[in-house]
Amino acid sequence: MFNFTQIATSIIFTGGIFDIEKLVFLLLALLSGYSALKHLFHDPEKAIRTDINVKTLDPEEYGFVYEMVNDLCNKIETPAPVLLFHPHPTANMAACRTSCIILYAGIFKYLNKEELRAMLAHELVHIKEQHIKKRLQFQVASVIITYMLQFFRIVFLRGISGTTQGMIIYAVVAVLMSVISSFGLTFLLQRMCRAQELEADSFSVLANKDVDSAVSGIKKLNGNMEFTPSQERWRPHPSTSKRVAKIEEIAKTFAPS
Repeated sequence: MFNFTQIATSIIFTGGIFDIEKLVFLLLALLSGYSALKHLFHDPEKAIRTDINVKTLDPEEYGFVYEMVNDLCNKIETPAPVLLFHPHPTANMAACRTSCIILYAGIFKYLNKEELRAMLAHELVHIKEQHIKKRLQFQVASVIITYMLQFFRIVFLRGISGTTQGMIIYAVVAVLMSVISSFGLTFLLQRMCRAQELEADSFSVLANKDVDSAVSGIKKLNGNMEFTPSQERWRPHPSTSKRVAKIEEIAKTFAPS
């Protein structure tokens, strides 16, 4: 009678027969990998446009926005993005992986023109520095690392789980791998996002040189968003006070106009 577990543990070296567990695992890994890569290389602008409410920002009604963006693009040295409009009343705007910014209707009622310009500069830095693409690449890498860890656990460690000591080692390693994949990678991703937000704040203020509008715009959109150090570790945005402090630090390097 074949011991399929032992045969499966030798597959990397001998190309032996798959057991059912490994076969299911590899199928799921392939599907997840395909999903991750498809997510990385899809066209986000096309995905956004599938929402019937999203339209190109009207250049006649919002010509002043196009003027702001063109002027900021010259200063930041990046091509002008596609500007999209969503009629939802929320006060928000967001950059896409490629050259695209979506503006929600509420942003025009909530921010004055100077604040709007400051927030546009922030999003343009996200686009120039390819922040969204880098986040997606990290997420894809996280998927690959997670499955590599699980593959190692199944292929190399199942063979030792027949003894009490082996079961303990197997359980400890399984827990450690779960912690790494579930918490460690998430922690690193959120840390990356916070660093990108501060970088966008810094470069946008250097380009726009309007500290007051940048600070008031952040406070209006984010409110008094404050976290303890332990809370902030798991959030993609820094505390409002930390962002304001960074902007004020950058402001010392130039004389605001």
